[in-house]
Amino acid sequence: MATSLVVVQVPIKFWERVAPWLFVVSLLLLALVLVPGLGIDVNGARRWLPLGVMNFQPSELAKLAMAMYAASYM
Repeated sequence: MATSLVVVQVPIKFWERVAPWLFVVSLLLLALVLVPGLGIDVNGARRWLPLGVMNFQPSELAKLAMAMYAASYM
């Protein structure tokens, strides 16, 4: 809930300007998962990136970035 309150305070123009870059970063992270040694295998699928104390699934960021990019494009 606290994250939502912070996001709402940021002006829309900022999100429109950042959306294409966030989309590109998410695509790069999706490709990074496929690099041997970087992506973690879980149940036979390689879709996680290790971040030290936790793992990160780039596909979740890609979903958000794709929606933001499409909205800013329109």
